[in-house]
Amino acid sequence: MGVNKYLSVINDNKFLRHFFERLRYASFSKLINFIKTEIALHDKRTSLPSYPYEAILDLNNYCNLKCPLCDTGMSLSKYPKGTMGLPLFSEICRQLSPYVFNISLYNYGEIFLVKQLEKYFRVARKNRIGLTLSSNLSMHLSDETIENLIKYKINTLIISCDGTTQEAYEKYRKKGDINVVFQNIKRISLFKKRLKSRFPTLVWQFLVMKHNKHEVEQAKSTYKKIGADRLEFGPITIPFGIRDDGLVKTFFTEEQQQTRKSWYVLQSDMHVPCWWLWRAIVVNWDGTVVPCCNLNCDDYGFGDFKTHSLNEIWNSKAYVSARKLSLGKSTQMDLICKQCDVIKAYPEP
Repeated sequence: MGVNKYLSVINDNKFLRHFFERLRYASFSKLINFIKTEIALHDKRTSLPSYPYEAILDLNNYCNLKCPLCDTGMSLSKYPKGTMGLPLFSEICRQLSPYVFNISLYNYGEIFLVKQLEKYFRVARKNRIGLTLSSNLSMHLSDETIENLIKYKINTLIISCDGTTQEAYEKYRKKGDINVVFQNIKRISLFKKRLKSRFPTLVWQFLVMKHNKHEVEQAKSTYKKIGADRLEFGPITIPFGIRDDGLVKTFFTEEQQQTRKSWYVLQSDMHVPCWWLWRAIVVNWDGTVVPCCNLNCDDYGFGDFKTHSLNEIWNSKAYVSARKLSLGKSTQMDLICKQCDVIKAYPEP
């Protein structure tokens, strides 16, 4: 990475937010693991002496909305619906605790549909792991739920809200109510002030699309008024493996259509080696492991926390082979990674 690019990264507000969130839960063992991981990635090692320092645990895979560019909203996956049990969550956290700074408790589900969420927060705090949540917030939140966000010092709550008017918002957030979303943001902000807490950081995430790009400026002048701490604009994607020109033309801006190398892999991730395979682990609600956040099935052979340990999973045949593939080496193993646009776009290291 060149000096100018490096400086642009560390000056990015999103990077700084992530950095300071992780620092809160740093320890000597985690920092050593972080260094070992980065060295292993730099040296292009495929069997690792380190473990992931980021994690995504999808507590559930169902949602109250029907977003048309989402696996869950489109009902594409035949993967069974469910919620991760507290014992399994506790065991995974125990194994991750010496290495992982932060867990993102979301991927394909709406987090606030999980019952007794406080118990999961308590387990993470006990294991000194930070938490990041993401929600559409288009539902009633009890005062107790809001208080628990503050009590357990959730790092960040990302609010997925793509627009400033109901007309633009509901074109993507099907069945959503923007007034409910804004009211929830205000309530959480008021509770933070009342309890004199800066947690969680409320991040309004606005995915820019063809139908809402005209509301970007209004969002910039609105987010602080309703109590959000930050406003972050993001790109949209479509589900892994989907090739639908109709969806692209309907939702992607003209610029996005002309510049995107992949519809389902973010531009920032379009490089080799694929950092997911060294730095982060993604776990479905039932304990099965997938190589990145773009996949939500259990048949990819990367491991299962119900039957294997983190050590067995992280250097399994599938993971080692996937890392080799990401480095431009051939493998006979039938890996889902072979279908990824990252590998197709960059076949050589």
